[in-house]
Amino acid sequence: MSESNKPDKLPPGTVQKFIEIQEKELEIRQEELAQRKIESQHEYELANKSIEAQERDRSDQRGYYKGFQTRRYFFIGFLALAVLGFLAFALWIGESGLAMRIIEIVALIISGGLGGYAIGFNRGRQLTQLTEDE
Repeated sequence: MSESNKPDKLPPGTVQKFIEIQEKELEIRQEELAQRKIESQHEYELANKSIEAQERDRSDQRGYYKGFQTRRYFFIGFLALAVLGFLAFALWIGESGLAMRIIEIVALIISGGLGGYAIGFNRGRQLTQLTEDE
């Protein structure tokens, strides 16, 4: 055999240094994994706190909206009863012309309100479609 086919011998401390470097890399990887685990735990805790805060906020919002809707319906009911009472009074005293005029006014107010609601609803839907298309 020729000397060129023989493997070159490594210097005496090379294998030991290689093992030490590998041990250090393993330690560093373990530290990185521990750090990632801690970061993951912190992110989990932060997400839970955020969800809890959002839940409280939404609960308060739902309570406010429910109260608002209840007051609105009571007000509308009161107005309807007042108009009906006034109509009954007008008919009782024999003013049927006044009662018809009140009915016309109420019908115009209701139709105007419903028309405005429909226009606003359609504009909102159009804006939503425009933002989705972009």
